[in-house]
Amino acid sequence: MLFLLPWLACLALVLVSARADAQTPIHRCIGADGNPVFTDQPCAALGATAVARGAAGRDDEAPRTPAVRCASSPAQL
Repeated sequence: MLFLLPWLACLALVLVSARADAQTPIHRCIGADGNPVFTDQPCAALGATAVARGAAGRDDEAPRTPAVRCASSPAQL
């Protein structure tokens, strides 16, 4: 059983490194026609304009309050 330990460690290392290589950044661009483009290539390679990171709205930003709110008391109904 001890002879399997080095092989298992090598297999785990290969799996972890392969998974890290598979994560490429996603570039958010605006194409020449004005439509959004999501690609793994730089925007300049496609003739598109890069979108600023904060402009696209990210999941980690604070949620915005809704424009229409529900009544919170019987008097508001």
